[in-house]
Amino acid sequence: MKLKRVMVSGLAAAALCIVAAVLPAAAGAAGNPSGDVGLRHEIDRMLHGRPGGRQISSNQVSWDGGAAVVTVLPPGSTAVASGYMPCSYGHLCAWDQANGYGHRADFVRCVFWDVRTIGLARIASYNNNQTTNTIATMKGQALDPETHRYYWYPQYPSTAWDLSPTDKGFTATYGVQVC
Repeated sequence: MKLKRVMVSGLAAAALCIVAAVLPAAAGAAGNPSGDVGLRHEIDRMLHGRPGGRQISSNQVSWDGGAAVVTVLPPGSTAVASGYMPCSYGHLCAWDQANGYGHRADFVRCVFWDVRTIGLARIASYNNNQTTNTIATMKGQALDPETHRYYWYPQYPSTAWDLSPTDKGFTATYGVQVC
């Protein structure tokens, strides 16, 4: 009988330790609005950077009727929208960190985008899953010493299907001409 009480007491103590360890983490995840505030700030920053955007979910903004959709990560997060999540056929997907991490932009129309205006810091990796042999051109920006104006120049092309885990040595790829 005494052995049963010791076992039950030991199990109860172990369960109490588990509950004590899990509850604060769960409460922090569910009850801490700082992640929501950070996400809201990122969404607001994106909408301010390029007017005309529309928030379509808690962490996505769309421009030009879906021509570009950006999936935002809360500050400090490395979870959702990372690691080359599937890029739909017909899309060019770009991330602002290497290996498919960071904020993600999905492009579906043939237009030029300065990715800084839609919330990405730069293009650091991409998946060109546009229709076969469609070319996207990654672009950088330079200052013309004579006119003192910035201009876009091609850095490298990407012919679908193409996956690049890095920026190919160009640390300042800020634009993309989609198809």
